[in-house]
Amino acid sequence: MEDITRRRLYKKRRRKMPRRIALLAGLTVMSGAFAYVAMCPGVKQSCPYSANNGPKLMPMSGPACDDAIEGVWEGTQYLYGHKYLFTLDVKRTSPNSPHLTGTISSHYWQTSSANASAKTPPTCDESNPVNQTVIAMNASGSFHNNNFVFEGKNWELKEQTCGTFGGGYYPDGFTGFLQGSDTILTINNDGSNPTTRVGLRRISCGENQAAVPKSDCWR
Repeated sequence: MEDITRRRLYKKRRRKMPRRIALLAGLTVMSGAFAYVAMCPGVKQSCPYSANNGPKLMPMSGPACDDAIEGVWEGTQYLYGHKYLFTLDVKRTSPNSPHLTGTISSHYWQTSSANASAKTPPTCDESNPVNQTVIAMNASGSFHNNNFVFEGKNWELKEQTCGTFGGGYYPDGFTGFLQGSDTILTINNDGSNPTTRVGLRRISCGENQAAVPKSDCWR
């Protein structure tokens, strides 16, 4: 793996609109909003948060889980020519405890910035020997007053689908805040690479909790 891969590791006063025209304009905007909700019933308002100039995160509005933070969360980032798909399995150390434990999975593959929005890695074969790696980390953190901290403590190579592993990885550390019931806006700081904004969405609740349905309306 190249060194950069190993590092892995932006007054004129307006006339008043006649009352009838204003009413028609308002109805037009409302009908457009209803049409959007009809096509994507699980989507709230568009969130301006964007991960490292990547795709915007559209917060979901699925049923709230029994616990505010427990569950499986996913998020992506693009850094140094690689797309990262993070999966955080978050659990409380005990019921209602602010202390968290769990795991972080980092699945990353080599790609261009033009393809950074792709949800899956490209085909790995001899004609396209792109690097593709999965790293597993044990993690711990805290959740208090909607403030979220979840940091990888150690790492191991879980899978090397193609390419060559460079032999090193900086554990990821996510710090941010919960927005609504299924979105966490975070900064990923691994202690070496530039900090990167990562939006996390909950894809499932914790054990014995109601599932959060997925939707194709988020990007």
